[in-house]
Amino acid sequence: MCREWTTPKQKKFLQDELVRYSSMSAKEYTQFWPAFFQQWSQHWPERAAMFPELPLDAPLTSQQQKDLAEAVIKHQQWLRWHSGAGKNRSANRKTLTILDGLMKGKTRAKQPLEIYSKMYYTSWVKHDNPLESADTTIASIRGQIKKRFKAEPQEIQDEVMCIHREQTTGKNDMSVAEDEEEAYLDIGPETLQSNIQECGLALQKVLCHLACMTGWSFLVLMGGPDPTCPDGQCAVASLHCGKNKDGLDFAQSCPEFKSSWLPTYSLFLDLKYSKSLLL
Repeated sequence: MCREWTTPKQKKFLQDELVRYSSMSAKEYTQFWPAFFQQWSQHWPERAAMFPELPLDAPLTSQQQKDLAEAVIKHQQWLRWHSGAGKNRSANRKTLTILDGLMKGKTRAKQPLEIYSKMYYTSWVKHDNPLESADTTIASIRGQIKKRFKAEPQEIQDEVMCIHREQTTGKNDMSVAEDEEEAYLDIGPETLQSNIQECGLALQKVLCHLACMTGWSFLVLMGGPDPTCPDGQCAVASLHCGKNKDGLDFAQSCPEFKSSWLPTYSLFLDLKYSKSLLL
């Protein structure tokens, strides 16, 4: 569990402000912070919370001023980590989880720094904090990533370690089902629905990588029983990676794709899962 440094009311306030913060451009942040801290101080005066024994007109020591400044920075970090690149962290985490399911037993689990780099470093740490040294060797970059990971708040470190433990435990306990249908039946409908919703993102990452490595284009047809339908009706979806010279993917350039291809594949799925439908 991640450690909470806020009260429920404070967290609610931050979550409300996060909506407004996430919709802003970088140029508008300078206008956002003064208003934010003014509202925060009205509800929870930082000085009074940190130094309740001191009168409001009493001067602060240099150390007390430093502690107060760090508390202010903590609020800035919360919003940045939960929007900025953080707004994609749940998707990144879900993609990592889905792709982990494709990893065979001999494939090692990702180390904490690899997970941190995947979820946070390339999305905002690298952008906001370019490497300090001209030395771009792997050892140097890894050392700086390690340094910044240790400087992250406990909330971020806990999340990364939690994912690492999940991957490690999953690999130790991994067993291969004798039949694909048995593995499918072991997953609850809510989990299935969540995995289906994130499936496109996971596949898109894989296909974009393969497109870069091969110069090829890809088309994926996918479908199966919709967990939200009581009668087990099948849903169909397609994923395209590659466009022609007119900027159109295959579905956009082929009029028969939706009128012929998808219905034909849907019929195939109905036949494949007819046993489930009869039940």
